[in-house]
Amino acid sequence: MPRKPKRPCAFPGCPNLTEKQYCEQHEKEQNKRYNKYERKADVNIKYGRAWRKVRDRYVSAHPLCERCLEQGRMTPVDEVHHIIPV
Repeated sequence: MPRKPKRPCAFPGCPNLTEKQYCEQHEKEQNKRYNKYERKADVNIKYGRAWRKVRDRYVSAHPLCERCLEQGRMTPVDEVHHIIPV
């Protein structure tokens, strides 16, 4: 069975032929660029889907900041887990 012909790498100015969108040399660079600039900021390795579900359940049950309530202020929650205490 004939194979699909190779096409030029999508990286500007690259003369290499590839079966994918980018050649091996530029595929790694594009993956790094995608992870750094095009992914949403809230999609991190440390916070996955399970964490977001737990967070959303907690926020719906406790919509006000607990530390602010201790001081008599009513402030909506913006952080569920503080790495450095506020």
